Amino acid sequence: MAATASSSQYDIYDASVHINWQFDNDLSSMSSAYGAWKAGNELKSLSSLLSGQGQNINGMNLYRACFRDKKKDLFDLLQGKFP
Repeated sequence: MAATASSSQYDIYDASVHINWQFDNDLSSMSSAYGAWKAGNELKSLSSLLSGQGQNINGMNLYRACFRDKKKDLFDLLQGKFP
């Protein structure tokens, strides 16, 4: 379910806005997503990112679109938060 394709289009700039908001407002979901990504578990990482968006369906669909089209770009944004 986490990686279900949405009708949203890939937009890494908009995704960065959501990543920045999430980093400031739900650090635990970001930490979980980063840990899962580093462990090679892409779906668990995406699931953690989605959980941090809570009720923001637009943010969730955007993350799914980025994961579907260019997941490396999405996780590069995440990794940039954890030097």
